[in-house]
Amino acid sequence: MNNKLALIVAVVLGILSIIGIRLYVDGIVLKYTREQEPVDCFVSTKNIEPGRTFTLDDVIENQFPRQVLEAYKTSRITDKTTVIGARVQQKIEVGQVLQTYHFAAKRIQKVLEFGKEYRAVTLPINKVTGVGGLLRPGDFVDLIVNIKLLDAGKDILGVKELPVSRTMYKSVLVLATDLVTDPSDIDAGRGYTTVTVRLRPDEVNKVLFAQYNGGVIHLCQAQSGTGEYAGHHSVITNSLYNDVKDEIQAILQGD
Repeated sequence: MNNKLALIVAVVLGILSIIGIRLYVDGIVLKYTREQEPVDCFVSTKNIEPGRTFTLDDVIENQFPRQVLEAYKTSRITDKTTVIGARVQQKIEVGQVLQTYHFAAKRIQKVLEFGKEYRAVTLPINKVTGVGGLLRPGDFVDLIVNIKLLDAGKDILGVKELPVSRTMYKSVLVLATDLVTDPSDIDAGRGYTTVTVRLRPDEVNKVLFAQYNGGVIHLCQAQSGTGEYAGHHSVITNSLYNDVKDEIQAILQGD
């Protein structure tokens, strides 16, 4: 009887051992299968240097084994819409998995508040006409136009066209540089190509008319709190000549 019971116990233990081994092996196979399972992820389509804005053309979907992607943990970008338009702050290599540290945090744009009687107008500028990239939202500028004026086909001082430089408007508030509306933003004053300013509707029309008719708008930064100076200081060729004519006459006369 004891031998029979011992045999039964041995058989049961053997079966349990086999089941245990099978479960263990199945677990290993399942884990390996899961680790090697291809998972979709977003990678870069090209080498991208820091400072550039990330676009839809810069990203493509690829697949990697789950085990590889688990190494990225929570840093992997899983929704490409969260980085489209973001500024790249760390170099990204072609084919590299996109991670959060590659991108600067997207800024929340400050709501523009400039008064119902005013309008916001955006002007294209370059490094020279835009005060060398020194402007930030909240600064004040003078708007100077360089243009050739016509008087409805009539002669002006004996000429058909009269080149003029004139301060159109003074102490104009800068509302934004490119998309930056917050002066404390890390991108404020960095490589902007447009400046949005606050003007009255009639002023907007004059500035745009001058711009669309060959005028060049030049911004001059004004010191905060500085009072308005008198006049608009229009300059034509005769203005410059009058400044130096006495010196020229003295030279010609040999004085």
